[in-house]
This record gives sequence, structure tokens and C-alpha cells, in this order.
Amino acid sequence: MPFPDQESVSTSMNPLMMEELSYNKDSLSNDFKLLYTSLTDEQKRVYNEIFNSVKRKKGGVFFVYGYGEGSRTAHSRFLIPINLTEDSQCQVKGNTDVSELLKKTSLIIWDEAPIIHKHAF
Repeated sequence: MPFPDQESVSTSMNPLMMEELSYNKDSLSNDFKLLYTSLTDEQKRVYNEIFNSVKRKKGGVFFVYGYGEGSRTAHSRFLIPINLTEDSQCQVKGNTDVSELLKKTSLIIWDEAPIIHKHAF
């Protein structure tokens, strides 16, 4: 039996990573196919621009209007302090489950970002 690679081992030991990767991919793929065909031309353009940015590891900031998936808040996922000042910092420590999850992240969809406190960014 082959040994698992290091990435698989480290992912399996991180409960946050396991949680984020536990989506039903077949169901999501079916949902995507159905929803993509119903997009307007403008929505498809926006989707393709964001998708290509992620695929090319180009980065970017996009403001879109829509509902969020996954039911996470920015404060809980990024450990943003509730009472923010210009000197506030997120409490994500190196080599933790949260930091490893963020390192592996290709795309963050931040629902309601326009109403978040400016120091949260």
C-alpha cells in the first residue's frame, strides 16, 4: 500500500481544513451546472474573470452582489477582534489550523464586505 503524501497527512490532521473540504462535490457540481446556465452575460463575465484570476493565481479584489455560502463570518474565520482600532490585528498565529487553512485558500468570498469596519481589512 502506498504511503500518503505529506499534504494529505497534514490536511487530515487539521479539523478546519477537513470541514472546509467536506462539501459534497457532486452536488455542488450539479448546482454549478444548473446555475451557470441561468447567468446573464454580465454575470458570466464576472464569474469568468474571478475564476481566471484564481486559476492563474493572479489575485484581485472583486465586489459582487449575492448570497454567501458556507455560513462563516469574517470575524470568526480570520479571528478579527470585535472592537477594532487602527492598531488592531487578527489573532491568527503561525502553524495553527487557521493559518494552514488560509495558506491553502485560493479564493475568499467575503459576504457583506462593504458594511464591515474599515480596520477589519
